[in-house]
Amino acid sequence: MIDLLKKNWLSVVLLILIVIWFVVYGTSKGVVSNNLASLPGVAGETTTADDSIAIEQDKVAGLADYLTEKGYKLYGTFWCSHCKDQKDLFGDAVDRLDYVECSNEDGTEQLEVCVQENIEVYPTWGLPDGTKRPGVMTLQQLADLSGYPFN
Repeated sequence: MIDLLKKNWLSVVLLILIVIWFVVYGTSKGVVSNNLASLPGVAGETTTADDSIAIEQDKVAGLADYLTEKGYKLYGTFWCSHCKDQKDLFGDAVDRLDYVECSNEDGTEQLEVCVQENIEVYPTWGLPDGTKRPGVMTLQQLADLSGYPFN
């Protein structure tokens, strides 16, 4: 056994690293869901991963609606990769956001609405009090900032 390990030590190390990665990152990024038992359900009913996804989508849609209702605006451009990242966090609920496109069709000029709002970084969140928050924000950060009960 020792001789086998000596000959294949690199494979063993790689296997250990893969297991560690899966345990550390897989569970926190949604690869493995260990929260299914805590999901609401009816007695005798099995809760599936699809139910978990639907609940998460409802929470995200609720956050998007709340942000729009409270006057939050997302300023961005079609060519900005970070804007895409921000919008992707909302999934299908992105259409519920008050999104302001800041670029003309060929991507060469900033639109006047964004010039007037002094948008200098994409994406930028416009807050109801008139302040701006540049950069990608997590859903939890947006919930905390707006007072939405996301958890």
